[in-house]
Amino acid sequence: MEKEVLKSFEQRCIQEELPYCQAACPLKVDGRSFCAAMAEGRFDEARRVLSRSMAFPDILGRICDHPCEDACVMSKRGGAVALGKLERACLERSEESRPPLCLPSTGMKAAVFGGGLSSLFCAFELLKKGHRVFLCFVGEVPGGRLLGLPEEILPRKILGKTLATLEAMGATRLHGDIPVEIGSREWAVAYVGVDDPRWEDFVSGKEIDPLTYETTSPGVFAGGYAREGKVSPVWESADGKRAANSMDRFLQGASLTSGREKETTLETRLFTPLETVPCLPPRDDPVGEAKRCILCECRYCVRECSFLEKYKRYPKAYAREIYNNFAIVKGVHQANRMINSCALCGLCEALCPNDFSMADLCRSSREEMVEKGIMPPSVHEFALLDMDHANSPRAAGLRPGEEGTKALFFPGCQLAGTMPEHTDRLFEHLKGVYQGELGLLLGCCGAPAWWSGRKTSLEKVLGRVEGALRSVGNPPLILACSSCNEVFRISFPMLNGYPSGRFSSIKDSHRRDNHGT
Repeated sequence: MEKEVLKSFEQRCIQEELPYCQAACPLKVDGRSFCAAMAEGRFDEARRVLSRSMAFPDILGRICDHPCEDACVMSKRGGAVALGKLERACLERSEESRPPLCLPSTGMKAAVFGGGLSSLFCAFELLKKGHRVFLCFVGEVPGGRLLGLPEEILPRKILGKTLATLEAMGATRLHGDIPVEIGSREWAVAYVGVDDPRWEDFVSGKEIDPLTYETTSPGVFAGGYAREGKVSPVWESADGKRAANSMDRFLQGASLTSGREKETTLETRLFTPLETVPCLPPRDDPVGEAKRCILCECRYCVRECSFLEKYKRYPKAYAREIYNNFAIVKGVHQANRMINSCALCGLCEALCPNDFSMADLCRSSREEMVEKGIMPPSVHEFALLDMDHANSPRAAGLRPGEEGTKALFFPGCQLAGTMPEHTDRLFEHLKGVYQGELGLLLGCCGAPAWWSGRKTSLEKVLGRVEGALRSVGNPPLILACSSCNEVFRISFPMLNGYPSGRFSSIKDSHRRDNHGT
């Protein structure tokens, strides 16, 4: 399988798309994992989930404006999960996290101006990346706009602990009125958090790149500004985190924009069916409220398909497994059985909102297995022998119509082989519909060859059918088998140039009989 083919299949499966709450969060907090831990009373684990995205959960977890709740699909089933309350409950019931490990020192230096959330988050991320950080803010403890919050909402001691954490990570506090400039200073890059009142006028007349946060002054970045006139703590935090990413790239001479498409997106392609989800009212206790989270995922096809359910994975994972299976030079091809187990029924494609077809993936993989000589001969042997028998002179044949051949009835091998008397009665009925101008073509459509990925055998069978059609003037085919219909619909236009719509079905013929059309 070519890598481009793998990517085209992978992009159709949306199981790994972010859950709605995580996509809506500027910091991309994993609300699904957080709720799963809270629902089991694992509060320390829930705090660790927050800490993976939040530099300071003890601050933001108390004051977050939680846009995640607006995106929660449970709003349609009793009310959105109260993630903001759950975060505060988690902080009250868990132990404080230790300062994170920092990368080895890079020797590069950055200045961070302001004491607001965006500046705190920016300094934290830069320190984690191994850079030397100089903190410049007014007052004994940082905070910016946070200093105006009531003590019962955000205790000042938490801000003091935040400063101690940054200093423990290697930050240096600078005092005095220091100008925002680089080059003449010992730092090569600087950030200004305008969520600190001391610096809120810094961006006046300056443009800020919405992706990189760089101002019109190269090497000087800024963030923490209000969106549409609204102050948002989570956006302030995200500004600092993303600006730190840009500053790190700036210091290393890398592109500020490359590969950052998903960093700012607030949308997801995830599809979570709600038909079977009960309406659950909000709960007061945090464990009960967390249990209301349905841990959004897709897996729609996995729940409905016996094949996908058996192997316990989802289509994107199968695509990667099949790709790796073909990459094996020596050893056992572990995915062979899985590839050959799919019934090619098309149920997954019908259910998937993006039309992911495991049938197409598995059938094309079988073709490649045959070409590479790694297809076990016994897998489809019985069906292929049955196909050869059905197309042999003993079982196959062509009978033109008595008065000409306006149509050709092709019952397929299974109906003719298992119920010959029904096939005969059906043929006699159709002869009356076509007034003696109906021919009969017996044989197999080549479905076993198509299922097993044996293109040469399939082309041979289709060539036989095509030759029979030409010998009687290329009349329409009337099919009695869904497999025949599928094989001819897909293969004939591709291999023989026949336009789509060439084939009729028993249902179409019966309609002509009843309505005279």
